[in-house]
Formats: sequence, C-alpha cells, structure tokens
Amino acid sequence: MSANSATPITNRLAGKVALITGGASGIGETTARLFVRHGAKVLIADVQDELGHSVCKDVGFESISYIHCDVRNESDVEKAVDLAVSKYGKLDIMFNNAGISGNMVSQILESENEDFKRVLDVNVFGAFLGAKHAARVMIPAKKGTILFTSSMASVLAGDIPHSYAASKHAVVGMAKNLSVELGQYGIRVNCVSPFAAATPMLRKAMGEMEKNKVEDVVSSCANLKGAVLEPEDIAEAALYLVSDESKYCYLKSDVKVKLEGKVALITGGANGIGEATARLFVRHGAKVLIVDVQDELGHSVCKDIGSESIFYIHCDVTNEYDVEKAIDMVVSKVLDINIFGAFLGAKHAARVMIPAKKGSILFTSSIASVMADDVSHAYVASKHVVVGMVKKLSVELDSME
Repeated sequence: MSANSATPITNRLAGKVALITGGASGIGETTARLFVRHGAKVLIADVQDELGHSVCKDVGFESISYIHCDVRNESDVEKAVDLAVSKYGKLDIMFNNAGISGNMVSQILESENEDFKRVLDVNVFGAFLGAKHAARVMIPAKKGTILFTSSMASVLAGDIPHSYAASKHAVVGMAKNLSVELGQYGIRVNCVSPFAAATPMLRKAMGEMEKNKVEDVVSSCANLKGAVLEPEDIAEAALYLVSDESKYCYLKSDVKVKLEGKVALITGGANGIGEATARLFVRHGAKVLIVDVQDELGHSVCKDIGSESIFYIHCDVTNEYDVEKAIDMVVSKVLDINIFGAFLGAKHAARVMIPAKKGSILFTSSIASVMADDVSHAYVASKHVVVGMVKKLSVELDSME
C-alpha cells in the first residue's frame, strides 16, 4: 500500500489549522494532503495558482483552500496568515516550505549575483516572513508550531549552488534562534533537512529528467541502499514534528552572551546620551545603526569610531516612513555585509587564486552559527550562511590545489 493510499490509524492533527508555503507541488503538496488526511484544515500558499486550485479541488474544498502568495512579499505573507485565522479561527501550524534552487551553477566565478540574492530572498527572507507573521498570531495564543524545510545541504558540502547551500544553513540558524525566543510562549520551532527526493523542483534542476532516472541518481549517492526517499517520507517527518507526539521536541541552547551578535538601533544617536550609548554598544560587540536628523554629527561619529559596526541614517522619528526605513536598513545592512560581502570577497579572491593554484580564504563566523540565543535573527542567519559558504567552497576550491 502506498503512502498516499494509507489510512491513518488516528487523526493526529484533528482540530489543527495549518498554513503551508510552497504547498501547490512537491513536498508542500504531499504534506498538505497528509495533514488533511490526519484531520487538519490546511491553507496552501504558493505562486503556482493553477496547481494550487487543482490540489484543493482534488482534496476537497471543505478541508483545504488556496491563496496566491509570493513569500518575498510581506503583504502576501501577512494576508495568508490572516486568511488562515479568519477562515478557520486560528493558526496552529506554520510550515515554511517554499524554496527554489536557483541556477544550477556550483562554481563561484560563474555564479550570478542576482541569482544568489534571489535564492536568499525566497529561501531565507521568505522563511523569515513566514515565521514572523506566524509568531504574530501564535504568541497571543501561547501555542503553535513553526516548521521549516531545510536540506542535507545544511550539514553536508557537495557540488551544489553556493546560494542554495548558504540559504539552507541560514534556515537552520533561524530555527535554532527562534526556538529560544518563542519557546517561552509555548511555540515549538523545528526544521526538516531531507536528502534529495524526486520533486518537480529537483527534476527541473536536473534538466527535466524523468522521475525514475532522478531516483536512480539520488539512490546511487545515498548511504542507505534498497530504499528511495520520496516526498511522502518527508511529509511523514513533518507530520510528526507538528503533531502533539513531538510536544517536547524543540531546538534549544543554554549559552548566554552579552552584546556580541546583537544589532541595535539608537534614535538621537548623533550626540549626547545616544552617541555615548552607541560608542559603548560597539565596544561591547554590537552592530549599531544611529538614526538622527543631525547628519553632519552622525557621519562624524561613524568616521571617528571607524568601524564596520556602526552606520548612520537620516531619520525624523516623527515620520513613520523614516522610522520604517531605518528598521529595514538594520536587517538589510547585516545581510548585505555579512553574507553578500563575504560572497564577493571569496569570489574575487578565487578569481586570482585559481590560476595560481594556491591560496587561503578565511571567513569570520560566530558562536551564533552553532549555539542559539537571544540575538538578532538576521545576524544568526548570516553567520550560518558564512559557515555554509565555507563548507561549499572547500569542496570546490580544494580541487584547485
């Protein structure tokens, strides 16, 4: 009997409401069908409208519905969460599953900057937005489960795109960090990191290869012989992690840090108490964005400190748009410097080291890449990305020696 036709012994998700991004095909679709069979009401969010509506029609509209959602767009994600609550009364499960592989280029010199950013936008920023808006409704309820789809690429290096490997390290980092923050509200956070399965995404990445041929290729690389990983297997893992059977499975850490890894925004930071506080925070390891209307003083403070840990932006705190822009810049700066800056450094170092057939590339990561704590999600995600790039580059560039 196949996984699709199996009758559940119990309704493990009876009374639960789930939102699944990327739910119109692949792992997301398979998981949505399984959740419904176990008694859940499911909202699938995707950009593949025709496929999404087809899944709902096939499963039955009384238990499943669809909404168009580009996970890179915060308003789309917000609307999806709000629809789940308005239609079904609550949100118990958020499965941040949407993802892309990007261009299947594994050499850093041939990697396109825009493709790198696009993969991180969907796989990392999209997952961040899903978790953010799920937390918005779960925190008041003091319960819920947030699940991410990561990949074996988050723990093993191989001949895969740097952008994909980096993004999946970031997802694991966010899961760890969120578990520390949200556990106090009774919200469990976990991720599944599957080996390759013959999903539409993987088949497309492999040149529209037939399903059985993809499975043959994947099986030849696997340690376990005689079994083929299928989307149904991954869906079963997701089912366990969101069910009450895993009520005490969550990622946690007991390590405490001070300001290392923290990101601070200080209004009125160009002089007086704000300036003094900004200087102190930088000395204690924080990244600081000072916002003020005194542009000359603000730039002067940054120049005097002379560190990549402090930045200035003009901001009138009576103007909501200025404040919103300042907050957005905090996340953007951290990701641009810590991730994209590291990527560009490695890319151009490799450009001159590969012909010489020698050299060393060193990155600064952080304890935040292995231990979760109450530090900024952007910083933690960025440092997991750095570790992922190191692993991936070591596979590619070691062969150049």
